[in-house]
Amino acid sequence: MVENLSINKAYQYLLIILAFLMPLTVFGANLIIVIICVLWLFSGDYASKFNHIISNKFILVSRAGLF
Repeated sequence: MVENLSINKAYQYLLIILAFLMPLTVFGANLIIVIICVLWLFSGDYASKFNHIISNKFILVSRAGLF
């Protein structure tokens, strides 16, 4: 539980930094996005993440529109 809190805090800080870097520099924004993706990949718990993505309403609506 403590580990998830620190990861969530890291996501929050990275997203705040991303919000400030987007209007300033493309490289900085891309770097923060890559860091967020790598952190997401190394954080584990893929079954829960997959189920969360599949049950997302936006994903369900977008898939319904394609088929």
